[in-house]
Amino acid sequence: MAEPSPKDISDAVTNIISGFSVISAVAAGWYTLYQRAVVRRERTSNLFEEFYSPENYHATIAPVFILKVRWQALEGDAKTAYADAICKGWPKQELSRDEAREIISSYDHKFESYANVNDAGVFEKMHFRKERSTEVITEHAALTAFLYFWVKLERMRKEGLLSENLVKQLFKGPYDIYRPFIRDFREAVANCVGNYEPDWFSATQNLESFFDGKEPKSGLLRFIPFLGR
Repeated sequence: MAEPSPKDISDAVTNIISGFSVISAVAAGWYTLYQRAVVRRERTSNLFEEFYSPENYHATIAPVFILKVRWQALEGDAKTAYADAICKGWPKQELSRDEAREIISSYDHKFESYANVNDAGVFEKMHFRKERSTEVITEHAALTAFLYFWVKLERMRKEGLLSENLVKQLFKGPYDIYRPFIRDFREAVANCVGNYEPDWFSATQNLESFFDGKEPKSGLLRFIPFLGR
């Protein structure tokens, strides 16, 4: 057998080095993907802790649970009246002046006393100096915060910022407790607002499809499952 020439040896060494470079690059890529998966899991866990924090439980979960039970307990004209009252908190985007006056009057009982005032000082005091209490949260405020938490969860999930497996494990159970109410409330609000759909409409519908396993995985997630974990 002929002795390898210096060029043969050089080529072999080059090929070996190239092979190691490719292996190193692949390993580095996989490690980066793994680290991103770890970050997504941690971010998802933190969001779950935020949802069930004592502050959020007191401010949103407990009031909305009572609202949900009340919604389920009422029937007939009483339920219709309750639904109508709640729906006033989700007005259509374009309001007539009369519709706007009706809504603001239900929130601000002093509205009529200053509706025709032309003194800017009155409004400066109202806007800049009048203190607003944050100690008591209304049922509407609690419901709004609750629904937009699910918007936040869905947007972050869609952007690939969360672990999909962990989202399903941690949040499907809590969501299912409220799913019948959210579905019914979505329908009630849809009847009030016409063509306008609040963000939480599509977000909750998408989450329900995801929780039920009806949302197809796309791209690399079909072939490399851990990327979505």
